[in-house]
Amino acid sequence: MDQKRVRELFALLPPGAAYPAGPRRSLFQYARQEPAERFAIAMRDPEFGANFVGAFIEKRRWLPDIINEWPLLQFFLSRAFKVTEPLMLEVQSFCTETRRHERNLLEALLLAEDTTLAGIAEILNTREEVVEAYEMLFWSVRDRRHEKGYITALLYPEGRQAAARDAKPDAMGDRLRLLRAGAENGKAEVLALAGWSPEPSGALEDAGAQFDHRLQTEAGHRWAAGARLEDSLIKAVHQGSLRRQENTSDDDPLALHNINAVSPALDEIRKHNGIKCEPMPDSVEILKKAQADVAAMLDVTRRGQVKSEDA
Repeated sequence: MDQKRVRELFALLPPGAAYPAGPRRSLFQYARQEPAERFAIAMRDPEFGANFVGAFIEKRRWLPDIINEWPLLQFFLSRAFKVTEPLMLEVQSFCTETRRHERNLLEALLLAEDTTLAGIAEILNTREEVVEAYEMLFWSVRDRRHEKGYITALLYPEGRQAAARDAKPDAMGDRLRLLRAGAENGKAEVLALAGWSPEPSGALEDAGAQFDHRLQTEAGHRWAAGARLEDSLIKAVHQGSLRRQENTSDDDPLALHNINAVSPALDEIRKHNGIKCEPMPDSVEILKKAQADVAAMLDVTRRGQVKSEDA
């Protein structure tokens, strides 16, 4: 459901109906809801389809005749007349706590550009009609992925800087990370994060310079937002230099120093977090040692040549 259709349906809401509809705690709970506030909420509401139907049910009215979207009609019948229809029953089952993980995966895949409704249905072992109905009723994003303001509000409800500062692991944080993976990186990374893919890819692939770059970029975003960066991120950044160190000879101290210096964010992050870190080795001393080693090797070579000439 695109923004144009949302505007058309919003104009059809019953006069005086609260949006979104819900149980009232008092007779005056919605008395001061301004039209502009209702419109703003509707335009940023991914559950507009379900809430649109709920407004008519609250006022005990039929849906307008111009409504031709079958998910809206079927949802109205199931709510107003308690009609148990298998397809709509499965759609609403995704809203339960029991299917929370599947719901998060479904919503993340709906945000991905490289997915289709049929492909999502195959992954979740359901029907395409179920995915289509859920999208229209509870997660209207497919036709609005180009609206940066709308999508950003869903992915970063408290703002990008607040998201960078808050790195606490919880259910809401896990859900948002999954949604961001779908919107920003696509299906493969969503499946990897959700544990549905045997071969992680994208940011989960623990190899390569691209992974190191993305970690340091994320560290920069969090630092700019005033966040205290976790020790796990520091270790992950440092792993990039350690992996490159494995392919380098231990006999070349200058090369080892250059590799360790590839992740300059490491010491800066530690300083920012107040963590005491060991000073980097002095490159001048390393050069002197390397020159001395080379001179010793040349001296041994010359002595060998002199002995062979004398012989």
